[in-house]
Amino acid sequence: MTKLKMIIRRLPRWVRWLVWYLWVYVMLRVRVELERRDLPLSVVMASVGAFAPSAGMRLAYLDGTYRTVSRGLFEQVVRWDWTERLPWVAELFDCDNFSRHFAERLGIMFGLNSVGIVVDYGGAHAYNLVVFSDGTVTLFEPQTDAYPSPGSALQYAYQDGIVLL
Repeated sequence: MTKLKMIIRRLPRWVRWLVWYLWVYVMLRVRVELERRDLPLSVVMASVGAFAPSAGMRLAYLDGTYRTVSRGLFEQVVRWDWTERLPWVAELFDCDNFSRHFAERLGIMFGLNSVGIVVDYGGAHAYNLVVFSDGTVTLFEPQTDAYPSPGSALQYAYQDGIVLL
């Protein structure tokens, strides 16, 4: 056994976990930098508009270019992320806080601005909308790491509300 392995085995579990967590973050960050694709606003607008064309959602685009990744890389980032493990607290840290936290975390940690916030008045819920590098769009539930479809449940009505992207 090498000396480094012996030293690592003697470290407390939380330190080993932190080293692993940071190592995975660095590797994901490098992959995002290598594989990212910047989409112009016109492509993002067309993709989001085609996602659910009959929906009565108001769309607010905040940038002129959107940094995107593939769905596969996004799913790896989701597995690394721990937003779904945060405690839910009624009216203090509930669905709108989860959706904002997730979108902001990916913006800060990975430079991705292609994760939007959906405030769904029809479903009385908030969640995320993601644009991938191939122009496809999906909904994302940051509290459970699920990918619901519009209308698949009451809280994902996606008929009346606002999307900030």
